[in-house]
Amino acid sequence: MENFLGIDKEKYDAKINISSMELNKILSRLSLVLDDNKVGLGTLNQLYMAMELLLLEVKEDNNEFGLALIEEIEAHIHPQAQLRVIKYLEKNIKSQIIVTTHSTVLTSIIEIKNLIICRDNKAYSLSDKYTSLSKGDYEFLERFLDSTKSNLFFAKGVILVEGDAENILIPTISEIIGKSLYNYGISIVNVGNVAFLRYSNIFINKDKNDTIGIPISIITDLDVRPIEYYKDENSKKENDNKNEEHKYIVYRTIKDDNYFINEEEARASVRNILNKGKLSKEDYKENIEVLDNYEKYKEVKKFIKEAKYNFKDIQVFTNNWTMEYDIALSCIQKYLYAAVLISKSIYENENFIEKIDVDKYIKNAESEIENFKTIDKKSEKEVAYEIYKPLLKGNASKAVCAQYLSKILKKEINDNLKNEILNDEYIKYIIDAINHVTNIKSRGVLNG
Repeated sequence: MENFLGIDKEKYDAKINISSMELNKILSRLSLVLDDNKVGLGTLNQLYMAMELLLLEVKEDNNEFGLALIEEIEAHIHPQAQLRVIKYLEKNIKSQIIVTTHSTVLTSIIEIKNLIICRDNKAYSLSDKYTSLSKGDYEFLERFLDSTKSNLFFAKGVILVEGDAENILIPTISEIIGKSLYNYGISIVNVGNVAFLRYSNIFINKDKNDTIGIPISIITDLDVRPIEYYKDENSKKENDNKNEEHKYIVYRTIKDDNYFINEEEARASVRNILNKGKLSKEDYKENIEVLDNYEKYKEVKKFIKEAKYNFKDIQVFTNNWTMEYDIALSCIQKYLYAAVLISKSIYENENFIEKIDVDKYIKNAESEIENFKTIDKKSEKEVAYEIYKPLLKGNASKAVCAQYLSKILKKEINDNLKNEILNDEYIKYIIDAINHVTNIKSRGVLNG
């Protein structure tokens, strides 16, 4: 019992007590008592588990087959106690144990290969015999799959994002368009980088011909810098030794009309078509066209991402550059800029939080945007770049900006703004990602 109660075991004096009643009922009325103290259900649950496991140990000592079924092991048990119990079971019990749980604490600590997801009357083992996860994936997830991220095991749909800003803002946009993620049982997981395959492969079987059936949206930046970035004087200085970076080079293989960003891949494609081991300069000139085209470059980058991540109900959704830049081109432009200015003020002096007047910042944002357009004669994309620049240069926090943009949107939202957001081409990829995981038909459940 001390293994379950931890270092506080000295507080308790566990003993078996026989109630005073007829002899023929004594054995059926055995109970556990901890002194005369009143204890919680969690502690009692741990004690009863400990008693049952004593019987299991007897079977183990006699070389008999033992099987323990523990339903919702976390019931009434403190998270620290959950960890203590599960670690004891893993290290000390040799018999087969089957545990059911809804605890993200437990799923974050148990080895992934020992987890089984039950869905639609089917069981999906996450053993390396059944998933597409590599050995490196398992080790990566053991390092980074904490109790927040492990809620993906219990979700009816999952949105994977690459940063804090998306993690903060996307639930707000979902709520605005009437698809609150919690109503639909959707988990949003902040990967913290672009290692999306590490997570999505959890849901793809070993043969890579099917998935568990949980819709997954991967929201990621396209990361194609617009020409306005290279026109900026400060950026020019940073890129003095990168003269080619302002070009958007695409290689088109003429015979099959395919496009590549990587020259070697284009050459390999031509070699395959011509059935030659090597590609001469003449073949290269004759069969590959080199283009400098911003729109085509974006198109090819998007295609590459889709080819990398898309698989049945796992879909990737991307933008033009970054989320903030695209929002700076959208119908909520002024609200984003107000949030940027607030974030910049907080970055310069955190104590400024107590003095923030959101309405004043919105008015200042509107005024500055108007000056960009009328006085400075900037184009829409140039204005968007100016709005985004403090975040790009590190003069403001993206997470803080997203937090205040979320607050502003909740405050300013109305039916007209909701409709504008739903029909905005620059926010469309976020809306599409939300719609994908909340698609009622694909999930077979009722609305929220």
